[in-house]
Amino acid sequence: MLQLQQQATQDALTGIANRAAFLGYAEKELKRSNRYGEPFAVLMVDIDYFKRVNDTFGHAFGDQVLKKMTVVVTQTLRATDHFGRIGGEEFAIFLPHTLPNEAIAIGQRILAEVSAHPIVHNQAKTVITVSIGLACYDETDLDFDMILERADQALYRAKHNGRNRIEFSPTSSQVAIENLNLHNLN
Repeated sequence: MLQLQQQATQDALTGIANRAAFLGYAEKELKRSNRYGEPFAVLMVDIDYFKRVNDTFGHAFGDQVLKKMTVVVTQTLRATDHFGRIGGEEFAIFLPHTLPNEAIAIGQRILAEVSAHPIVHNQAKTVITVSIGLACYDETDLDFDMILERADQALYRAKHNGRNRIEFSPTSSQVAIENLNLHNLN
């Protein structure tokens, strides 16, 4: 029975939460934050140039990269953080009770730690980097998908702006205020 539960909730390769388990956890935490007004943040993490790694070194090495990155990130996170594999080389981290500046600091630690742990293949070291998108909870977020979408948009900005970096997504409220300010300038 326990083995079936693990298969249903854990990613088979990395051992962390799979997409369904991560999203289920995040939805529960969103409800808690809505009820108690607790801040949280979400990081979307994507391995840079992962397709090139797979194409150059093979899928077995790509699996090693995924496992190693998972171990390094897990060791970097706090005990209260929740880490899940969303798909392929894309991961998400739920940071409960976390303000934006704290989330940025955690993201910067992840960037530093991942690149500080190269992976050895055929006696050659390969440095792996990640890009990170950050979104923080806003009371206007109707469901967790809205937050995840903002984190994903920030992730793609990080990729577009040079990779191996963290980009922050403004909350829906911040965007509305900015749009209102721009409108008032005209």
